[in-house]
Amino acid sequence: MAKNNKSLLASYHRYMSIPAVTVSAYLLAAVLFLVLYTITSHRAFVIVLLVISVLSIGGYLVFYFRLLKKIRTTYYKQLYETTYININKIKNNDVNLISYGDSDIQEIQMLDKATTDIKTKLESSYLLIKTPDYSTINLEYVDKSKNLITYKSFENNIQNIIYVSQSFKNIIIEVFFDLPHDVKISKKEQNRLLALYQQTFKEHENVLYMFAEDECSLLIYIPVIDSFSEIKEKLNLIVTSSSIMIRDDRGIKNILAKYAIVAYPYSNEEMILGDLKYAKRQGKFFNLYLPERLKSNLGSKLLMNTAMNLNYTSKIINELSKLDYSAKDNEENFTILKRIFEAIANFLDIDDAGIIYYNDSLSSYMPYVASSRSTLFNKGKIDDELIKNLGEVIDEDDVYYFSSRNHANISLQQTLGLYGIQSGIYYVIRDFDDNHIFAIVYLFNRNKDLVLNTYLRETFLVVSLRIENYFEKRQISDYADAKNTENENILALANMFIYHIDDDYNITYITRSIKKLFPNIAVGQKCYNAMFGLDRRCKDCPLHTKKKKYFESRNNTYETSMTLADRKDDDHVVLIRRTEKDELIGDLFQEDFLTYSFKALVNTIKDEFTASSRGYILLLSIDNYEEIVKKLGSEGYNYLIRDYVRSLKNKLSTEDIYYYSPTALAIHMPSIGHKDIITKIEEIYPLSKHSAYDNQDLCKITLSYLPVGYPRGYAAAEDYLKHLSDFYHGSSYQRNKD
Repeated sequence: MAKNNKSLLASYHRYMSIPAVTVSAYLLAAVLFLVLYTITSHRAFVIVLLVISVLSIGGYLVFYFRLLKKIRTTYYKQLYETTYININKIKNNDVNLISYGDSDIQEIQMLDKATTDIKTKLESSYLLIKTPDYSTINLEYVDKSKNLITYKSFENNIQNIIYVSQSFKNIIIEVFFDLPHDVKISKKEQNRLLALYQQTFKEHENVLYMFAEDECSLLIYIPVIDSFSEIKEKLNLIVTSSSIMIRDDRGIKNILAKYAIVAYPYSNEEMILGDLKYAKRQGKFFNLYLPERLKSNLGSKLLMNTAMNLNYTSKIINELSKLDYSAKDNEENFTILKRIFEAIANFLDIDDAGIIYYNDSLSSYMPYVASSRSTLFNKGKIDDELIKNLGEVIDEDDVYYFSSRNHANISLQQTLGLYGIQSGIYYVIRDFDDNHIFAIVYLFNRNKDLVLNTYLRETFLVVSLRIENYFEKRQISDYADAKNTENENILALANMFIYHIDDDYNITYITRSIKKLFPNIAVGQKCYNAMFGLDRRCKDCPLHTKKKKYFESRNNTYETSMTLADRKDDDHVVLIRRTEKDELIGDLFQEDFLTYSFKALVNTIKDEFTASSRGYILLLSIDNYEEIVKKLGSEGYNYLIRDYVRSLKNKLSTEDIYYYSPTALAIHMPSIGHKDIITKIEEIYPLSKHSAYDNQDLCKITLSYLPVGYPRGYAAAEDYLKHLSDFYHGSSYQRNKD
């Protein structure tokens, strides 16, 4: 049933007319009955008049109390209290406005609808306090016209000063001098310095100045800056003018200023002055100290984490979690990013918002995604000079913010002018493996300033970091896919195949090329069933026997081995290869040890003799070969030696390690002498004491170290090689002495 809506004005008129009508009716009745009583002298008229009087008074009292109840429930509780609560919520930056509830009064219904509209608009708006109000703070002014206050009042009120600023970044600069202990800055110099820095920071509003209590330094509080690089640039321009003159025993001396700078919220309000002292102790010309407490400070009320800002920005950040770097189809990710920048552009009323990225195939920077209103980079290819200039002018967090063009670094202002950019903020993303600029996340305005508070700038940084993380993971994933494809192609060309199995012989990974041998093989199958049609493990399984397994397929003989296995892996890596070896690869590379072959060693020594070079060949004789093979099998022995070879390569930073024989390795050490070779042996000695197996006592390598120098008077490499062989196989040294 529809409500019978009433007008507040009509209700007012109704409530005001009822007493008037009642009183008028009563007076008319009283006159009438009094006249009748006078004419007739009949007492009944008096009695009736008394009854009417009592009923009128009673009715009026009932009406009065009902009116009071109506005023309390409708006009006080529903109208006044609800309005008062909502006004306080807006005052405290809370968008959760309450409803006026059900009412049959049209004006209250209109107020309720207006409140809902205000709530909706506030949820998609951001709050900004542009001008700090220090009037409520008990600051002691030395000169109010110059914003010069005492240091003590600044120290006592630092938290309130930061709170009324509510900006990012609030910085404190201390201009100090390396003065003798008993020397202070004169009043004349104080006035000159104060005038100089007021002129330097005239474009910044509500800057506070104070001299330290020892009168040896000037402190400057700037409630909002765009970037540290902007401040540094301004200070560099006046460094010469900032010097002061003092007189000592040697005459007049010129002392240059130094700068200590800290910033909220990088330093919290309790620690910021302490951090300033720490920055000052660094002793450099420009001492910027950011102690990286930003993450913990973001929970502070001083950072304006209001529902008004948080509600909308959290939606934007939540969208970023939907990005999938592993997705092969990038269209969905593009749509998500497009939606995000559309929301940001509408939320902040930004002219141009989006991402520039480097297109490898075109070897140029191109727009990647942009909001629908963006037209700044709609011509396609973007000038490298713009990217270079943007990349050079950034702060420590890779973000650069300029609320207007004249607040940007001088080196950047001309470039911004060429593109008609008036204000903005951007974040530079670099390649994960080098310093090349891969992408830039940007928000630019062309004809208006961009004023952002703390929370919104941090939101932009968080959004940019999430996007950077997505691109980085995407790059790594693409790189891994490319390398995996490359490795698979190499294996296919070499007629080699790889598969992984777990301890229960389940296949956990296969290379694509293995389907040449086993067309129906798939991850999740038992290897013995998928490859050989067996119901149980192969009797000659290399994982079980520690020996190679041979089998025939398509008129070719193949061997399976654990050559690439690593004991640290959860799965076992099995290599399949044809037994017929390629002459070049087979002769120059020894697959079991994953080192260069003996033939490669011969070629190296011949090259050294041709060049008339000097050096050493260090033979490492594996004296406990038979013991290791007996305990671990041939595959276990190969794994142990491969692990040792890896350790040698890392320790010596060389690839010059060769297979000499099944029981010996050779290390080529060019251009070293006798003392050097002894030092090298001492360096690598501890490596053989480490076992590659979890059980350290299971098996360790026992070595004899046999250094043989060259050329040692031998005319040809062949003669030296014969001497090397005779020395290794002879008995002129004692073995098993480790």
